[in-house]
Amino acid sequence: MLSELERILVRTLGSGQTTLTVLSKEWLSDSFVRVTVDCGQLFSFTPAFPTLWLRLWFPAGDAFWHQRAFTIVGADEQRGRAHIEFTLHDGIASDWARAAEPGWTIQASLLGSKTPWGLHVDELATSTSKPIVLVGDMASLPAMNSLLGTLVTTPITAVVENRLASDAQVPVCASSRHQVIRCQHDSGPSVTDVAAQCVAQSGDSPRVWVALEAGKTRSLVKRLRADYGITKTDLCSLGYWKAVA
Repeated sequence: MLSELERILVRTLGSGQTTLTVLSKEWLSDSFVRVTVDCGQLFSFTPAFPTLWLRLWFPAGDAFWHQRAFTIVGADEQRGRAHIEFTLHDGIASDWARAAEPGWTIQASLLGSKTPWGLHVDELATSTSKPIVLVGDMASLPAMNSLLGTLVTTPITAVVENRLASDAQVPVCASSRHQVIRCQHDSGPSVTDVAAQCVAQSGDSPRVWVALEAGKTRSLVKRLRADYGITKTDLCSLGYWKAVA
């Protein structure tokens, strides 16, 4: 939770502020919802790029706001629209998404979002020297899909960890140049084992993008560096969320 003072401080750090307006909502499974929004002034602050994310400010009582970062998916700059996708669980952001209706508005801040690996996606799309392995779960799937949807002709292996049986209903934005491997977190080989195997099979020095639960991200990154020699230059990693013990 952030106080109004902290919210003001975020604004003073140079973030672009905009208001998103809900246009429609689509349930992709019983635990995953896509909300289509009018993006207001967003694209006057920044062009759309894969993994572009916003901080959304969810009201939580009179004195506090609850902020969470969400990836913009399927951006249409000309129409000023995009999707925001929610993996539902207990919490203020999920409650908002469950109840959201056309006409609802929410404040958003653009602060800190940058392209993965510090490279332009067109450079990744034209580079044939290194394979790409993406590793994520349902929370980071929107960011993964934003990459896959742009790098349509680039050979990519995408490893996705499902948590619920219904997660298999949520589509991965894959083309014929992409291989998708889905794992179940509570059965079969672990996502970290599958990802490590994909890296080992991909050839010399692949680029690897990891966005799992924080502990799994740390474990996989350590393994990739120690066992496969993946350097910082070729590795983009983020603990997307943290499991509660």
